[in-house]
Amino acid sequence: MQANYLAGEFNAGRAGSDAAKDFNYVSLLQMSALGGSDAVIDATISPAGKKAPVVAGLLGKLLWSAAYWGFQVSLTNKMLIPMFWFKSWVFGRDISKF
Repeated sequence: MQANYLAGEFNAGRAGSDAAKDFNYVSLLQMSALGGSDAVIDATISPAGKKAPVVAGLLGKLLWSAAYWGFQVSLTNKMLIPMFWFKSWVFGRDISKF
């Protein structure tokens, strides 16, 4: 992986000053919407690399949607996003039909 390569370079001192602290890459969360009603969530619980179970399918999609909606800052986006989801559920996402 690129992160492991970069961590090795940083720790060897080839990518910066020798006085730099060791670099440790930690992936806390990976989320991917697969389309339709499917999504995958792979969460890391601790920096030690212990992983939680991978959540997929409809439950993954519901958790992905909740996280996506929750990360929105403005109230306008929090209102518009569910409306867009409903519109795409009713009419589909292919706009070339109209």
